[in-house]
Amino acid sequence: INKALEYFHKVIDEVGDFEYTQHLISRCYRQMKQFDKVVIHCEKAIENLHEDSEIYILLGEAYLNLGDPQNATKSFEKALTFDSTDGSSLLGLAGAASLGGEFEKASEAVDRALEKSPNSPQALAAKGELLYHSKNYNSAAERYKMQLKSNSNDPQPLNNLANCFLKQQNYASAEEFYRRALKVSSGFVLGYRNLAVCLVKQDKYDEAIEYFEKYLECSPGEPNIFATLGDIYYNRKNYWKAISYYEQYIKYFPGQHEAILRLADCYFNLDKLNSAKLGYNAVLQIDP
Repeated sequence: INKALEYFHKVIDEVGDFEYTQHLISRCYRQMKQFDKVVIHCEKAIENLHEDSEIYILLGEAYLNLGDPQNATKSFEKALTFDSTDGSSLLGLAGAASLGGEFEKASEAVDRALEKSPNSPQALAAKGELLYHSKNYNSAAERYKMQLKSNSNDPQPLNNLANCFLKQQNYASAEEFYRRALKVSSGFVLGYRNLAVCLVKQDKYDEAIEYFEKYLECSPGEPNIFATLGDIYYNRKNYWKAISYYEQYIKYFPGQHEAILRLADCYFNLDKLNSAKLGYNAVLQIDP
């Protein structure tokens, strides 16, 4: 991608505007997740009258990733002027509406996409997410099952289906589908965390610890996992291990007095009273 960008920029440097070079540059930056640069080059394409649905979809996607639903909406609506039934534009419009908290509008856009392509995996996934957000877990699960029919080797709908079961406290079914997602793709990192949470709900702590630690190997920057592991070890009276995880959590949230309190409790239970006293005093300074 870097080499491609080098040549595309040389084209621009040599002759200024040249056919669809700005489109190609925008695609490269999208792949590199440099969305601010996607916006710059999409706007240059539009300035040079190279307007089409793709450039507005690229622009809309960039604004979505930059957390700007208003400009994303404008971009996807402009894309729809080129093709009023384009699925990517409709789903982009739904994404922008969801980001802006307009879930009814998002649902309408997804329904329009499903009218054109009833078996579209992307549209079914989007509908499932909206139903899941509205806590209609049974209907969401049905959409995810339909999505799986077109691609049974995609871990995401398996994971989403498991999430529905988890919300319904059907932990056995949730565990089954989380495991299936990881069987399909061992690189599906989110699956390790979700399976671990499901195992905790079933008091299967040994295996939960194993999957939490696998998750942290791939995604070390999620502090809530440290707090959860700290709690598991605390309840098992493995206080030194609990301390190591609470300390990692507190690095991210130094003012979180409940974690400091639990850390102090660990030292108290280990008869390290001076350390416990320091912890309790720190808690009282935060919340007298």
